[in-house]
Amino acid sequence: MGGHKFYEGKAGTGILYLFTGVLFSIGWIIDSSVFCVSPIHITYIKLQPFLSIQKQAGEALFGKNLPGLFFISFG
Repeated sequence: MGGHKFYEGKAGTGILYLFTGVLFSIGWIIDSSVFCVSPIHITYIKLQPFLSIQKQAGEALFGKNLPGLFFISFG
């Protein structure tokens, strides 16, 4: 109950989920509907420092930011 919010870095919402049953049930419905998108979002947030370095490398090598470099890092 609320552990996933701590993993996302939202401690305040996690504590709220832990101590309130009503918000847990409402939040569970909302979170289950967003579940398909959240792993992608969390992965992007955790890779943000790497992506900024990758962007700088693309600009240094090619003189512009290449969005394709983002997808190469996953494959």
